[in-house]
Amino acid sequence: MEAIDPHSKEFLEVIHKNFLTQHTRNTTRSRGISEPSILDLVLSDEIFFSDIDYLSPLGKSDHSVLRFSFNFSSSDKCLGEQLNYAKGDYVGLCKHMDIDSELYLAQHNNIEDMWTAFK
Repeated sequence: MEAIDPHSKEFLEVIHKNFLTQHTRNTTRSRGISEPSILDLVLSDEIFFSDIDYLSPLGKSDHSVLRFSFNFSSSDKCLGEQLNYAKGDYVGLCKHMDIDSELYLAQHNNIEDMWTAFK
């Protein structure tokens, strides 16, 4: 059995720690009399693949083209919030803080001084 070099070991540890699944099962590279091998990886943290097709290489490449199908809906994933600062209620914020922002900030010469005073 061959010893695993440190980079390969670290790569495998990351895959295991993140519960990733390697979906490529067949060889993806072959050239002449060289032994075929799996060099192209399809990793995911969820099993949503329905199938993988191994197609002929393009041009003079010795790597198979992988075509895979997966099933998911964008509604299944949280796309995250995007804040719109233009819709902020800054007048309401100033009322809540009970300050006259125009008068308060006008007493300062530049934006840095205004920010320091505001903080």
